[in-house]
Amino acid sequence: MKLLHRKPAREPQVRDEQNGPGPQPERREARLSDPGLTDLSWRDYKAILIRAAKKSLADGITDLAAALAYYSFLAIPSVLLVAVGLFTLIASPDAITTLMDKIG
Repeated sequence: MKLLHRKPAREPQVRDEQNGPGPQPERREARLSDPGLTDLSWRDYKAILIRAAKKSLADGITDLAAALAYYSFLAIPSVLLVAVGLFTLIASPDAITTLMDKIG
């Protein structure tokens, strides 16, 4: 039954000079410029490549690339059918016969 006997809320503690110093303002740090390509060593480049490879594998980029290639390959025939259908709706019969004569 401890839930029924709650303690009263404490008053917020106010810090004054007697209890200790108050919060100090933050100081601005000197801003460093970003390193250029010539400032990086070979070890840095190696670390960047390893980190990028680990993060891309963790994100499943190989599965995403395989799915994209597979579905785009399957989409080619349907896109060609839609393109031919639209061409027959837009082009005149003379243009279609001319094109068929040139193709073969």
